[in-house]
Amino acid sequence: MRFLALMTLALTFASSALGQSQLAATYGKALLQCYGAENDKLACLGRTAETCMAREEDGETTLGMVSCLSAETEVWDNQMNVEYEATRVFFASMDGADSGQRVDALLTAQSAWNTFRDAECAMEYSTMGEGSIRSIVGADCFMSLTAERTVRLLELRELME
Repeated sequence: MRFLALMTLALTFASSALGQSQLAATYGKALLQCYGAENDKLACLGRTAETCMAREEDGETTLGMVSCLSAETEVWDNQMNVEYEATRVFFASMDGADSGQRVDALLTAQSAWNTFRDAECAMEYSTMGEGSIRSIVGADCFMSLTAERTVRLLELRELME
């Protein structure tokens, strides 16, 4: 757990140092447009971070890459929250007033997914040893898994419609 806290602290520092939310606002619009237009939503993965890295003055540095990856993760995380809420409402309408079985299962799954994502990305981060690449690997893991979960939440509704 100490390791994950250190990784989170490092990523938070890197993100705040370059204004992650500002980067997400600047480059995230293209991701959301892609997400709204593409049938293969995962085809949008990485586009925001890549554009950010190419356009930002320090985008090719370790700190810049982590900030750009974290900014894209922020956009995916916001979209995941939208998809989660839409899925929760959809499941609630299917459950009816007395049940709640699907909504409860969704809540349990999302909580378990959060734990899995944190553990998986901590493991990927740790496999890189002491090198600075580990920050990039960890940030990329968070971005990729968050994007995949976002799309999965959408797919859950589409499968049942």
